[in-house]
Amino acid sequence: MRQKFMDFHAKHYSANRMKLVVLGREPLDTLEEWAADLFAGVRNKSLPQNRWETEVPFAANDLSTQCFAKPVMDSRELDLSFPFIDEELLFESQPSRYISHLIGHEGPGSIMSYIKAKGWANGLSAGMSTVFPPFLVRNLQLLRRHFILCQTTFALYYFMCYIPCIDIPPTLWLYLAATEVPYNL
Repeated sequence: MRQKFMDFHAKHYSANRMKLVVLGREPLDTLEEWAADLFAGVRNKSLPQNRWETEVPFAANDLSTQCFAKPVMDSRELDLSFPFIDEELLFESQPSRYISHLIGHEGPGSIMSYIKAKGWANGLSAGMSTVFPPFLVRNLQLLRRHFILCQTTFALYYFMCYIPCIDIPPTLWLYLAATEVPYNL
């Protein structure tokens, strides 16, 4: 068993495949010094990123699946997940941020303003997550304190009708709004 761990370590363990988060009450200089002391020995073997080109994140029988869970708290969520394109080489255009901006926009004429006006949801979260490279999943979460099944169905219907509407050529102002840093560094 030990040899298998050693083989795995030799094959996959490299600084360029790792991320490190340091959280503490100490001053930043102290935390940085500790991190450097503790992790300086992790070699960078310049290994390529792991990619699973032949794997599929959702099999055909996984698509169009509904799952219901009894909530413990007094809130309800409608979570939607969609397979999405590999964005590794699209980092300059950031299509997922652009789409998230369009879906999450709450101004007049947006899907969120319509769903809110109907009382079908009072919050929305749209984002992207990596299942495993090169497969990404677009996540959408509608939040409502008390969802009724028919409201969920209507919200889902109008959202699915909205998706083709965002297949429009990007505009510069919208691209800039979607790609700006959301907070001051």
